[in-house]
Amino acid sequence: MKEGTLFQFVGFETSVKLDDFTAQWENFARKFFRQDIHTIVLQQQVKSRDRFKYVSMNEWPQDYFCFNFMEGRGSDYFPDHRVKVVQAGGYAPVQVELTSPSPQDVKVMVFLHEDENSKSTYHKWPYNHLNVYQAYYQSCLYASILEFYTGEEQAPELYALLKKRFHLSDIGIYRECLVLQG
Repeated sequence: MKEGTLFQFVGFETSVKLDDFTAQWENFARKFFRQDIHTIVLQQQVKSRDRFKYVSMNEWPQDYFCFNFMEGRGSDYFPDHRVKVVQAGGYAPVQVELTSPSPQDVKVMVFLHEDENSKSTYHKWPYNHLNVYQAYYQSCLYASILEFYTGEEQAPELYALLKKRFHLSDIGIYRECLVLQG
């Protein structure tokens, strides 16, 4: 992660399988490298069935951040209309403990509607690293996004604890599946 970076989170609501999805997504995402985007990381939901089957995390230099990943709309569909694209918005990193996860790591993501992030709540829970992103713009869909990195064995327990604590938030277990770099 470079200094002065913002992260754009984009959720994808779909039942499309990974191979079909990545073929559409990769063509769609590549056009943003002309706009100074650094990296786009696609994550697939595993072991849970929640709102976003896929989440794209797009790393932008702060001065060149382009809020809309879908040409001016907060939500849209891929051309075949089987994928709904939901803009979460631009987020500033406020705590980053891990930038390069290992292939064994899974990530439990929590999309908080209100800023209810209190580390004392979960400091003894089964995770190894925590990244916290706070809404940079007032128009963001969520107040903050938490990424808990954990081992695959601990993920279901952590997921259950987070679901109980943040029951109104969107939560899912994700694994990186594709990285595009500019």
